[in-house]
Amino acid sequence: MRETHKSNFMKTRIISAILVMGFSGIVAQVLLLRELLITFQGNELSIGIILANWLILEAIGAFFLGKKIEHTKYKVEMFVFVQLIFTLCFPVAIYFSRTLKSFMGATPGEALGILPMLFSSFFVIFFVSITHGALFTFGCSLYNALNKTSEGASSIGRVYIYETVGTLIGGIAFTYLLIP
Repeated sequence: MRETHKSNFMKTRIISAILVMGFSGIVAQVLLLRELLITFQGNELSIGIILANWLILEAIGAFFLGKKIEHTKYKVEMFVFVQLIFTLCFPVAIYFSRTLKSFMGATPGEALGILPMLFSSFFVIFFVSITHGALFTFGCSLYNALNKTSEGASSIGRVYIYETVGTLIGGIAFTYLLIP
């Protein structure tokens, strides 16, 4: 009985962490997108460049960092560590997005070209996107280990649903509570 209670408590904590992961991911993405749009004097091309960089970096994080979780016995500690790195890198990325033009030597009001936009947005969102991509893989591994099932696809689907619910909550909260 006690073991079941402990297992349910741990499962609730993992699901909560996955919901927060979705929430924080959408808030980070939208806020960094808005900040970089101000820096780049936003248009559709800059939005496409920023989002392409975000998706590429998330995929790299999910593939390369996510593979590390398979070989460690400290899965929960690694998940917490990557979440902490994500949390610490987010304000740094906001700072760099706001001071980007001064780092690049651009004058106020000067628009950046396509290549400077591509490389600078890649640099600004690098650690935030990489760590967020890895968190999904870590979350899948933790959830699968907690349920002790061999149905990997089923647990990945559940983690994806929980992250999507967190993303929806984050999008609504960001739009109606945090932006105004």
